[in-house]
Amino acid sequence: RQFFGGKPVAIAGVVEELRKRGPRIEVVLDDDSGRISVGFFDAGHGMAVGGDYKQPLLEGVNGARTADGGATWQPASVLPTGYMSVVMPVPGTSQALVAGGLAGSGYSVDGGRSWTVLDRTPINTVGFANPATGWAVGPKGLLMKYSGPALDGR
Repeated sequence: RQFFGGKPVAIAGVVEELRKRGPRIEVVLDDDSGRISVGFFDAGHGMAVGGDYKQPLLEGVNGARTADGGATWQPASVLPTGYMSVVMPVPGTSQALVAGGLAGSGYSVDGGRSWTVLDRTPINTVGFANPATGWAVGPKGLLMKYSGPALDGR
C-alpha cells in the first residue's frame, strides 16, 4: 500500500503523480494510535507524537521512537502526559527534541528516551532557532518565546 498518512483520501491523485515521478510513499505503521507529528534527526533516528485531542490530558503512551528509519517503532511516553501535536529536533543539537500540544510542552536531550516538562500552557506548534531560543503558538492567538538554558544536555 502506498498512501500518505495511511489514508487514500483527497491526496490520492497527488500520491499517484509522485509515484510516477519516482519518490516512494509507503505506509510503515497504520494502527490508528493517533500519531500526528514526526521529527527526525537524520535518516535513521526520529520521534512521533500524538494522542487524543478530545482528551488532551489523557494518561498513557503518546509517542514512539525509531532508530532504524521508521522500520520499527518503540512506544515512548512524552512529558507532559497527554495530547502532543508537534515534535521537532532542536537545531544545533545531536539528540534534543521539543514536543508540544494541548497538554503543554516538554523537551528531551537524549533522543526521546526521557522527557522534562517545559510548561503546561496548551500550544499547537513550536519552532526553535537554536538550543536556547524558540517559539510556540497556541490557541486564541497565543505566541510564546523560550529563551533560557540551552536544551542540549550540557
